[in-house]
Amino acid sequence: MFDLPVVLPVVAALIHGVSFVLYNVDTRFGKTKPNVVSWGLWAFSSTLGALTFRAINDTVAALQFTTGSIGCITTFVFSLLIGRFAWPTRRQWYVIAIGLISIIVWKLSGPLAANMVLAFVSAWSFWPSIKDAWEDPYTNKRTRSWILWTTSTSITLVNTYLHKGGMSLNLVMPIVLILGHGVVA
Repeated sequence: MFDLPVVLPVVAALIHGVSFVLYNVDTRFGKTKPNVVSWGLWAFSSTLGALTFRAINDTVAALQFTTGSIGCITTFVFSLLIGRFAWPTRRQWYVIAIGLISIIVWKLSGPLAANMVLAFVSAWSFWPSIKDAWEDPYTNKRTRSWILWTTSTSITLVNTYLHKGGMSLNLVMPIVLILGHGVVA
């Protein structure tokens, strides 16, 4: 029999990883245009998010977030190296600064509070990508990665709900990410 608390996070992590590969291929061939602020913030905040999510759940439950962390950092560096980014605006630097505040919150209040700050930062960090897609619907000519990221995070949400105590603050980050990825798609 399948052990769902293990199978669901592994499936979510695999889908999440494939999404990054597809996105980076699309970026390389100009089929998507990554936003420097969104990806820069995600490279940083996804790592902290994976650590805080693991701290309030467990390592297996956080597999999708860990994969996301590696994927965001890889996508950011790859996009930077192939010249797909512009320099951040002043407003975008504010978003990055708030993301850094979550480290202080974690040290002062614990991983759950830091995860809530990161959920807020994540919601805000989607705005540049949503704005880009709204202004130019061809910014992301292929939405498959965004749909797959939405799917993998939905699996993490279901797993967290079923195996980590039902309705709780542990669900906030997956819900924010589902909404963010889904709106960009």
